[in-house]
Amino acid sequence: MALFNAVLLPAVDFRDRIVDYAQEHYAEISEGFCLSPTVYPHITLCQFEMDDQPMIFIDGLFNPVFETEKVRNGAGIHEGYQWIEWTVKKEDWLSELQETVHGALTQENALVTTAKGEEYQPHMTFCRLPKKDANSVDLPVIEQSNKPWIFTIGSSDRNGQFIG
Repeated sequence: MALFNAVLLPAVDFRDRIVDYAQEHYAEISEGFCLSPTVYPHITLCQFEMDDQPMIFIDGLFNPVFETEKVRNGAGIHEGYQWIEWTVKKEDWLSELQETVHGALTQENALVTTAKGEEYQPHMTFCRLPKKDANSVDLPVIEQSNKPWIFTIGSSDRNGQFIG
């Protein structure tokens, strides 16, 4: 089965600023995940596995709000790592959108690996670092996009990197 990610993607100018920051600050010390010209900044709605990419369309433009920058400990296959990320305000529209996408994928018999409801924690990841390195890096200062984001589905890897 192939790996996919249903996500919200920012406008190109915001994407490029975020990628440039990640490359400048984390490219040399990241391990297994860092935003780049081929790994796009995104807010994950659902990671999932299917034989073929499903055709799910969500028509709309979205304006996520970033709340804080943080370092989050990895778990499971990410044990021993920490994630540099911005948390996203979990507004009603975002929770409803995530549950809609989760439900549509489940109906298509996708193996959805992202939690929903209270367990869903929206964020945008900059990079994954070994724990020993994460305490000595600068966190990216919160920035807001002034343009709406769009919904799309694309290829992913086991780390959740959205590769389009």
